[in-house]
Amino acid sequence: MPYNDSKKASEEYLRLALPLMARHGVTVNPTNYAVLYEYVSGTNRALQEALDKQAQAPAGVTDAFLLEQYLKYVSPCDERRMTRVQDEMRHLLSEVSNSVTHAGQEAALFDRSLGSYEARLGENPNAETVSQVLSSVRGDTQSMQQANSSLTRQLVESKEEIETLRKEVESAREETLKDPLTGLGNRKGLAQAWEQIRGHTDGQQPPLCLLMMDIDHFKRVNDTYGHLLGDKVIKMVATVIHQTVKGKDVAVRYGGEEFAVLLPDTPPEGARALAEQLRKTVANGEIRRLDSGDSIGSVTISVGVGLCKEGEGMSDFIARTDAALYRSKETGRNRVTMDTEL
Repeated sequence: MPYNDSKKASEEYLRLALPLMARHGVTVNPTNYAVLYEYVSGTNRALQEALDKQAQAPAGVTDAFLLEQYLKYVSPCDERRMTRVQDEMRHLLSEVSNSVTHAGQEAALFDRSLGSYEARLGENPNAETVSQVLSSVRGDTQSMQQANSSLTRQLVESKEEIETLRKEVESAREETLKDPLTGLGNRKGLAQAWEQIRGHTDGQQPPLCLLMMDIDHFKRVNDTYGHLLGDKVIKMVATVIHQTVKGKDVAVRYGGEEFAVLLPDTPPEGARALAEQLRKTVANGEIRRLDSGDSIGSVTISVGVGLCKEGEGMSDFIARTDAALYRSKETGRNRVTMDTEL
């Protein structure tokens, strides 16, 4: 959302937000800061109530929880684009309404004219009267046809415009769910997929697994070769994920050099097999420098695999799987680790 706070107010919100991050032990990143900025500024009552309630819960305020609040209460949509679409829709409906009104008025006039012609013809008309009536009917019919043609043309054009607007709205919606660098989904896309999957379960929940992946020693790549090559590494890993993940599975760039894949109807053994396939494919790839074309060696990823528990929330599910990922990194990297609760 747009912020219009003064420099002084913004500095005060910063002063209040940073201690909150430290108190809750969350990461100092833009997403968390945006949530806590709105919390301390008092502009988002629903968010304040949700965060205050979570602070009293056993799990406390976590990165995963703040991500959920960001996607629910803070994450912006393209308001100007949507407002323009709404304005165009209102204008379009107004034009159609005017055309329908005009056609209705012409139909009413035509009906009245037919009544008067019928009366004239019922008085033993002579040839001249019949000729005049026929000429008038012809003229009125042409006016009616023109009104109908205008309405038909307007409806056809409106249908085309509505389809164009529908596609634009759909495109805008998809853009809010997509990571611009990799073309994969983003965190908001993951949250939406989660809601759709959980909302469609009826009775016993089918197995739902999650992969959390992180590029090993990515900071070293950025520091040594620069961010352009770092972006190339991220896109290479994203391409491997995109080409490997199929069907109903949902792949996203979770943030920075971290990726996530949500695997509906997938048991843990299937999720682990996919994780190993991704790990090996990435490790067998090769990245070359942008300036010289020299190889920088292989890139590897560490992976954590989690299975969703019955009734478990998204934040807890991600946190458990993320913990498995960090055990992969702590025990040597370039490996797959299953959640300890599997």
